[in-house]
Amino acid sequence: MTNWFVIHNLGAYGKRPNLIGFVPKVGEWAYEKVKQGDMVVYYCVTKKPEDESNLDSHLKSAIGKPVIVGIFEVIDKAYEEYKGWRNSPYQFLINHIDPIFEEPFDFRYLVKTDGDKLEIFRKQKWFKDLESVKRYWGVALKDRALVELTREDFALIKDTLKTWKENPEYFKGFEIQKVDLKGKKVHQKVVDKWVEKQKAMFGPIKPEVQVNVGVNRILPESVRLTENRKEVDGYSVLRMGKLDVYKGVLEVHHRGSLEDTVVRAQVVLPFVNQIDIVTNTRDYLKIKELLSRIADPNLLKARLRLHRFGEYIKD
Repeated sequence: MTNWFVIHNLGAYGKRPNLIGFVPKVGEWAYEKVKQGDMVVYYCVTKKPEDESNLDSHLKSAIGKPVIVGIFEVIDKAYEEYKGWRNSPYQFLINHIDPIFEEPFDFRYLVKTDGDKLEIFRKQKWFKDLESVKRYWGVALKDRALVELTREDFALIKDTLKTWKENPEYFKGFEIQKVDLKGKKVHQKVVDKWVEKQKAMFGPIKPEVQVNVGVNRILPESVRLTENRKEVDGYSVLRMGKLDVYKGVLEVHHRGSLEDTVVRAQVVLPFVNQIDIVTNTRDYLKIKELLSRIADPNLLKARLRLHRFGEYIKD
Protein backbone atom coordinates (compact mmCIF):
# COMPACT_ATOMS: atom_id res chain seq x y z
CA MET A 1 0.00 0.00 0.00
CA THR A 2 1.23 3.47 -0.92
CA ASN A 3 0.20 6.81 0.57
CA TRP A 4 -0.42 9.77 -1.70
CA PHE A 5 -0.83 13.52 -1.36
CA VAL A 6 -3.36 14.60 -4.00
CA ILE A 7 -3.52 18.29 -4.90
CA HIS A 8 -6.89 19.28 -6.33
CA ASN A 9 -9.17 22.26 -6.74
CA LEU A 10 -11.78 22.73 -4.01
CA GLY A 11 -14.42 23.23 -6.68
CA ALA A 12 -13.57 19.83 -8.17
CA TYR A 13 -13.98 18.24 -4.76
CA GLY A 14 -17.32 19.99 -4.36
CA LYS A 15 -18.56 18.59 -7.66
CA ARG A 16 -17.32 15.02 -7.24
CA PRO A 17 -16.04 14.22 -3.73
CA ASN A 18 -15.79 10.54 -4.65
CA LEU A 19 -13.38 11.11 -7.56
CA ILE A 20 -9.91 12.41 -8.26
CA GLY A 21 -8.74 13.12 -11.80
CA PHE A 22 -5.52 13.97 -13.60
CA VAL A 23 -4.43 15.36 -16.93
CA PRO A 24 -2.81 12.82 -19.30
CA LYS A 25 0.78 13.75 -18.43
CA VAL A 26 0.21 12.93 -14.75
CA GLY A 27 -2.60 10.46 -15.26
CA GLU A 28 -0.62 7.96 -17.32
CA TRP A 29 2.00 7.81 -14.59
CA ALA A 30 -0.70 7.65 -11.89
CA TYR A 31 -2.40 4.70 -13.62
CA GLU A 32 0.88 2.81 -13.33
CA LYS A 33 1.63 3.76 -9.71
CA VAL A 34 -1.65 4.21 -7.84
CA LYS A 35 -3.28 0.94 -6.80
CA GLN A 36 -6.53 -0.20 -5.24
CA GLY A 37 -6.29 0.17 -1.46
CA ASP A 38 -3.77 3.03 -1.56
CA MET A 39 -4.47 5.92 0.82
CA VAL A 40 -4.96 9.51 -0.31
CA VAL A 41 -4.55 12.72 1.66
CA TYR A 42 -6.86 15.06 -0.24
CA TYR A 43 -5.46 18.60 -0.34
CA CYS A 44 -7.11 21.41 -2.24
CA VAL A 45 -7.32 25.16 -2.60
CA THR A 46 -9.35 27.61 -4.67
CA LYS A 47 -9.45 31.34 -5.17
CA LYS A 48 -12.13 31.28 -7.85
CA PRO A 49 -15.48 32.73 -6.68
CA GLU A 50 -17.42 30.65 -9.19
CA ASP A 51 -16.41 27.49 -7.37
CA GLU A 52 -18.56 28.54 -4.42
CA SER A 53 -21.74 27.38 -6.14
CA ASN A 54 -20.50 23.80 -6.05
CA LEU A 55 -19.69 23.75 -2.34
CA ASP A 56 -21.72 22.71 0.66
CA SER A 57 -21.98 25.24 3.45
CA HIS A 58 -19.29 23.54 5.54
CA LEU A 59 -16.80 23.90 2.66
CA LYS A 60 -17.40 27.56 1.88
CA SER A 61 -15.20 28.64 4.78
CA ALA A 62 -12.30 26.96 2.98
CA ILE A 63 -12.38 29.18 -0.10
CA GLY A 64 -8.99 30.79 -0.61
CA LYS A 65 -7.27 28.54 1.91
CA PRO A 66 -5.00 25.51 1.42
CA VAL A 67 -6.99 22.78 3.14
CA ILE A 68 -7.13 19.05 3.67
CA VAL A 69 -10.67 17.74 3.27
CA GLY A 70 -9.97 14.23 4.47
CA ILE A 71 -8.24 10.91 3.97
CA PHE A 72 -9.52 8.53 1.30
CA GLU A 73 -8.96 5.00 0.06
CA VAL A 74 -8.54 4.31 -3.66
CA ILE A 75 -11.32 2.01 -4.88
CA ASP A 76 -10.50 1.59 -8.57
CA LYS A 77 -9.53 3.28 -11.81
CA ALA A 78 -12.44 5.06 -13.48
CA TYR A 79 -11.38 6.50 -16.81
CA GLU A 80 -13.65 9.42 -17.80
CA GLU A 81 -16.15 8.51 -15.07
CA TYR A 82 -17.05 12.20 -14.85
CA LYS A 83 -17.31 13.81 -18.30
CA GLY A 84 -17.16 17.29 -16.81
CA TRP A 85 -13.40 16.97 -16.32
CA ARG A 86 -12.55 16.97 -20.01
CA ASN A 87 -8.89 17.74 -19.41
CA SER A 88 -8.55 15.18 -16.61
CA PRO A 89 -9.82 11.84 -17.94
CA TYR A 90 -7.51 9.69 -15.81
CA GLN A 91 -9.77 9.31 -12.81
CA PHE A 92 -9.99 7.18 -9.68
CA LEU A 93 -12.96 6.31 -7.51
CA ILE A 94 -12.15 7.04 -3.87
CA ASN A 95 -13.88 6.32 -0.59
CA HIS A 96 -13.96 8.98 2.14
CA ILE A 97 -12.78 6.93 5.13
CA ASP A 98 -11.54 9.74 7.37
CA PRO A 99 -13.68 12.82 6.75
CA ILE A 100 -13.55 16.26 8.35
CA PHE A 101 -17.17 16.78 9.28
CA GLU A 102 -17.27 20.36 10.53
CA GLU A 103 -14.84 22.13 8.21
CA PRO A 104 -11.64 21.30 6.33
CA PHE A 105 -8.27 21.54 8.04
CA ASP A 106 -6.09 24.52 7.12
CA PHE A 107 -2.82 22.89 6.07
CA ARG A 108 -0.84 26.00 7.00
CA TYR A 109 -1.19 25.13 10.64
CA LEU A 110 0.72 21.88 10.19
CA VAL A 111 3.25 23.60 7.94
CA LYS A 112 4.02 26.28 10.49
CA THR A 113 4.28 23.98 13.50
CA ASP A 114 5.73 20.70 12.21
CA GLY A 115 6.53 21.44 8.58
CA ASP A 116 10.21 20.62 9.08
CA LYS A 117 9.22 17.05 9.98
CA LEU A 118 7.55 16.42 6.61
CA GLU A 119 9.76 14.69 4.06
CA ILE A 120 7.89 16.36 1.19
CA PHE A 121 9.58 19.58 2.36
CA ARG A 122 12.79 18.16 3.85
CA LYS A 123 13.90 16.76 0.49
CA GLN A 124 13.68 20.18 -1.20
CA LYS A 125 16.94 21.95 -2.10
CA TRP A 126 15.89 25.06 -0.17
CA PHE A 127 15.19 23.17 3.05
CA LYS A 128 17.20 24.24 6.11
CA ASP A 129 14.85 24.43 9.06
CA LEU A 130 11.27 25.24 10.06
CA GLU A 131 11.68 28.87 9.05
CA SER A 132 12.62 27.85 5.51
CA VAL A 133 9.53 25.62 5.31
CA LYS A 134 7.25 28.41 6.49
CA ARG A 135 8.66 30.63 3.76
CA TYR A 136 8.90 28.26 0.80
CA TRP A 137 6.49 25.37 1.41
CA GLY A 138 4.18 26.48 -1.38
CA VAL A 139 7.01 26.07 -3.89
CA ALA A 140 7.18 22.34 -3.14
CA LEU A 141 3.51 21.90 -4.08
CA LYS A 142 3.32 24.34 -6.98
CA ASP A 143 2.24 22.72 -10.24
CA ARG A 144 2.06 19.33 -8.54
CA ALA A 145 -0.97 17.05 -8.65
CA LEU A 146 0.18 13.80 -7.05
CA VAL A 147 3.01 13.32 -4.54
CA GLU A 148 3.98 10.08 -2.83
CA LEU A 149 4.08 10.34 0.96
CA THR A 150 6.39 8.46 3.27
CA ARG A 151 4.74 6.45 6.04
CA GLU A 152 6.04 9.00 8.52
CA ASP A 153 4.52 11.93 6.64
CA PHE A 154 1.20 10.14 6.31
CA ALA A 155 1.16 9.28 10.02
CA LEU A 156 1.92 12.87 11.03
CA ILE A 157 -0.85 14.26 8.82
CA LYS A 158 -3.33 11.64 9.97
CA ASP A 159 -2.51 12.29 13.62
CA THR A 160 -2.94 16.04 13.16
CA LEU A 161 -6.29 15.55 11.43
CA LYS A 162 -7.43 13.34 14.32
CA THR A 163 -6.64 16.15 16.75
CA TRP A 164 -8.45 18.63 14.50
CA LYS A 165 -11.61 16.52 14.37
CA GLU A 166 -11.70 15.75 18.08
CA ASN A 167 -10.59 19.14 19.38
CA PRO A 168 -11.01 21.83 16.70
CA GLU A 169 -11.06 24.59 19.33
CA TYR A 170 -7.33 24.05 19.81
CA PHE A 171 -6.71 25.28 16.27
CA LYS A 172 -9.18 28.16 16.09
CA GLY A 173 -7.65 31.43 15.05
CA PHE A 174 -4.34 29.77 14.20
CA GLU A 175 -2.79 31.74 17.03
CA ILE A 176 0.68 30.35 16.52
CA GLN A 177 0.70 31.62 12.93
CA LYS A 178 0.01 35.13 14.11
CA VAL A 179 2.68 35.23 16.78
CA ASP A 180 5.63 37.39 15.75
CA LEU A 181 8.56 34.99 15.60
CA LYS A 182 11.06 37.52 14.29
CA GLY A 183 13.98 38.38 16.51
CA LYS A 184 13.75 36.11 19.52
CA LYS A 185 12.92 32.47 18.94
CA VAL A 186 9.55 31.24 20.11
CA HIS A 187 11.18 29.23 22.93
CA GLN A 188 12.79 32.35 24.37
CA LYS A 189 9.57 34.33 23.97
CA VAL A 190 7.75 31.75 26.09
CA VAL A 191 10.45 31.81 28.77
CA ASP A 192 10.41 35.61 28.90
CA LYS A 193 6.63 35.66 29.16
CA TRP A 194 6.64 33.09 31.96
CA VAL A 195 9.26 35.03 33.95
CA GLU A 196 7.15 38.16 33.57
CA LYS A 197 4.02 36.36 34.77
CA GLN A 198 5.80 34.81 37.74
CA LYS A 199 7.16 38.14 38.93
CA ALA A 200 3.70 39.71 38.71
CA MET A 201 1.87 36.81 40.40
CA PHE A 202 2.12 38.07 43.98
CA GLY A 203 1.97 41.82 43.44
CA PRO A 204 4.70 43.69 45.32
CA ILE A 205 6.18 40.45 46.67
CA LYS A 206 8.56 39.09 44.07
CA PRO A 207 9.55 35.41 43.84
CA GLU A 208 13.05 34.38 42.88
CA VAL A 209 12.92 33.29 39.24
CA GLN A 210 15.63 31.38 37.41
CA VAL A 211 15.90 29.72 34.01
CA ASN A 212 17.54 26.45 32.95
CA VAL A 213 17.53 24.91 36.40
CA GLY A 214 18.59 21.34 37.14
CA VAL A 215 15.81 19.06 38.34
CA ASN A 216 17.77 18.13 41.47
CA ARG A 217 17.55 21.75 42.60
CA ILE A 218 13.80 21.21 42.89
CA LEU A 219 13.68 17.71 44.35
CA PRO A 220 14.16 16.83 48.04
CA GLU A 221 17.55 15.27 48.71
CA SER A 222 16.02 11.86 49.41
CA VAL A 223 14.62 11.51 45.89
CA ARG A 224 17.21 13.31 43.81
CA LEU A 225 18.35 11.73 40.56
CA THR A 226 21.66 9.88 40.47
CA GLU A 227 22.58 11.54 37.19
CA ASN A 228 21.28 15.08 37.18
CA ARG A 229 21.25 15.83 33.45
CA LYS A 230 17.69 17.04 33.31
CA GLU A 231 16.80 20.73 33.37
CA VAL A 232 13.52 22.62 33.44
CA ASP A 233 13.18 25.84 31.48
CA GLY A 234 12.13 27.92 34.48
CA TYR A 235 11.94 27.69 38.27
CA SER A 236 10.23 30.19 40.55
CA VAL A 237 10.31 30.21 44.37
CA LEU A 238 8.53 32.53 46.80
CA ARG A 239 10.00 32.39 50.28
CA MET A 240 8.57 33.68 53.54
CA GLY A 241 11.43 33.51 55.97
CA LYS A 242 12.87 30.00 55.64
CA LEU A 243 9.65 28.56 54.26
CA ASP A 244 9.02 28.06 50.54
CA VAL A 245 5.36 28.99 50.15
CA TYR A 246 5.24 28.67 46.38
CA LYS A 247 7.23 26.81 43.73
CA GLY A 248 6.54 27.08 40.02
CA VAL A 249 8.13 25.30 37.06
CA LEU A 250 8.14 25.97 33.32
CA GLU A 251 8.57 23.32 30.64
CA VAL A 252 8.69 24.42 26.98
CA HIS A 253 8.25 21.56 24.53
CA HIS A 254 9.17 22.84 21.08
CA ARG A 255 11.48 20.41 19.29
CA GLY A 256 13.00 18.00 21.77
CA SER A 257 11.77 14.64 22.96
CA LEU A 258 8.15 14.68 24.04
CA GLU A 259 8.82 11.81 26.43
CA ASP A 260 11.61 13.76 28.15
CA THR A 261 9.24 16.64 28.77
CA VAL A 262 6.65 14.29 30.26
CA VAL A 263 9.22 12.58 32.50
CA ARG A 264 10.54 15.88 33.85
CA ALA A 265 7.01 17.03 34.56
CA GLN A 266 6.15 13.79 36.33
CA VAL A 267 9.29 13.92 38.47
CA VAL A 268 8.83 17.48 39.76
CA LEU A 269 5.02 17.59 39.93
CA PRO A 270 4.69 16.31 43.53
CA PHE A 271 7.15 18.94 44.79
CA VAL A 272 5.85 22.15 43.20
CA ASN A 273 2.66 24.18 43.40
CA GLN A 274 2.31 24.75 39.69
CA ILE A 275 3.91 23.55 36.48
CA ASP A 276 3.31 25.31 33.17
CA ILE A 277 3.92 23.27 30.02
CA VAL A 278 3.84 25.21 26.77
CA THR A 279 3.78 23.26 23.51
CA ASN A 280 2.33 23.09 20.01
CA THR A 281 -1.25 22.04 19.42
CA ARG A 282 -0.44 18.62 18.04
CA ASP A 283 1.60 17.61 21.10
CA TYR A 284 -0.80 19.27 23.55
CA LEU A 285 -3.08 16.25 23.67
CA LYS A 286 -0.22 13.74 23.62
CA ILE A 287 1.39 15.30 26.69
CA LYS A 288 -1.95 15.45 28.44
CA GLU A 289 -2.66 11.80 27.69
CA LEU A 290 0.79 10.55 28.72
CA LEU A 291 0.72 12.44 32.01
CA SER A 292 -2.78 11.15 32.75
CA ARG A 293 -1.41 7.61 32.53
CA ILE A 294 1.64 8.02 34.77
CA ALA A 295 0.93 10.89 37.18
CA ASP A 296 -1.47 11.33 40.09
CA PRO A 297 -4.75 12.66 38.61
CA ASN A 298 -5.40 14.88 41.64
CA LEU A 299 -1.99 16.51 41.30
CA LEU A 300 -2.52 17.01 37.57
CA LYS A 301 -5.85 18.72 38.14
CA ALA A 302 -4.50 20.98 40.87
CA ARG A 303 -1.03 21.82 39.58
CA LEU A 304 -0.71 21.31 35.82
CA ARG A 305 -1.32 24.18 33.43
CA LEU A 306 -1.03 23.14 29.78
CA HIS A 307 -0.80 25.88 27.13
CA ARG A 308 -0.39 26.29 23.38
CA PHE A 309 2.37 28.59 22.12
CA GLY A 310 0.21 31.20 20.44
CA GLU A 311 -2.29 31.70 23.22
CA TYR A 312 0.41 31.79 25.89
CA ILE A 313 2.62 34.37 24.19
CA LYS A 314 -0.30 36.63 23.28
CA ASP A 315 -2.00 36.35 26.69
